[in-house]
Amino acid sequence: PLKRGGGRRYYRPEDIALLKGIRHLLYSDGYTIKGVQKVLRENGAGAVVAVARPLTERLADLRSEAPLGEAPAPGSDGDAVLDSTPEATADTDQEVARLRSLLRDLRNELAALRSLLAGPKKD
Repeated sequence: PLKRGGGRRYYRPEDIALLKGIRHLLYSDGYTIKGVQKVLRENGAGAVVAVARPLTERLADLRSEAPLGEAPAPGSDGDAVLDSTPEATADTDQEVARLRSLLRDLRNELAALRSLLAGPKKD
């Protein structure tokens, strides 16, 4: 971060994005501090930000959304009774499509992480 007058630190948005990426690698992906340092040294800060930011933003969006249906009543067999109106079916289809898209994006991000961890190919 930049230092302002009086020794105060000024964190720019890109500093915050890097910190979020480091936090994600440490706490979500299980990296050690030395492991994150190695990723930063070999691939640069941009790689940490690019790999971690989309995933954390998507997860935050997913957590903030209200659930589609209500939880089954205690003692029930767990089968939810679905509203069969066309509007409810369309909403469910849209939600399924959104979740599939999210899973595809997560799979692509995991592939990108694997390639970063594998390092450059040696011929």
